[in-house]
Amino acid sequence: MAREWIVYGVRSPYAYDAAACIRRSGDTIHAFVDNLPGAGAPLDLAPLKSLDAIDDGLICYPTLVPMMTPGNRKAAALDAMAKGFKEFPSFIDVTSIVADDVEMGIGCQVNAGTVIAAQCQFGQFVMVNRSASVGHHTVLEEYVSIGPAAVLCGECVIQKGAFIGAGAVLAPKVTIGANATVAAGAVVTKDVPEFGIAAGNPATIRAIRKSGYNRKTV
Repeated sequence: MAREWIVYGVRSPYAYDAAACIRRSGDTIHAFVDNLPGAGAPLDLAPLKSLDAIDDGLICYPTLVPMMTPGNRKAAALDAMAKGFKEFPSFIDVTSIVADDVEMGIGCQVNAGTVIAAQCQFGQFVMVNRSASVGHHTVLEEYVSIGPAAVLCGECVIQKGAFIGAGAVLAPKVTIGANATVAAGAVVTKDVPEFGIAAGNPATIRAIRKSGYNRKTV
């Protein structure tokens, strides 16, 4: 049965991709909610609602929070909950292949062309972007972001708020620490510490900063 969705947060370009996934599934978008005051909202996303338009009729719809930066996604998700939104189903694009025993928390998003293998576990509000491949028995903790075409081999552990860049490759059983960043195209063969920034082939730790991807911490 088709559903109507709220897309909560429109200042990220990923809102367009999220909307395309919803439409491709046969579902519809009831409204886009701009959760930030001031100018800058993309006016071509319609119907566009401001925070002062949120009422009991709006908060009853399933809600998607479309941001790639883990810290921004957490902030927007908590903001949506504070405004009264209660239903955050996980959304899997119809073109993706997901094993039937994968466990997902609330608010997860799996974009087009993704493959997720058996026995994976996702925390809440995980984002897996288009054409990524997640190997068997991999754990993605809350608010993790996986970039386009990234490849995670089996039994990896990606801790909360970590960001894996586009086209990165993680060897089997690698652990990426909380709020760490793996650069686009990196080939990671060893664990990355909390807040670490890994880049290159083979990847090395280039810095350790007390902030996450885009200087936002989960």
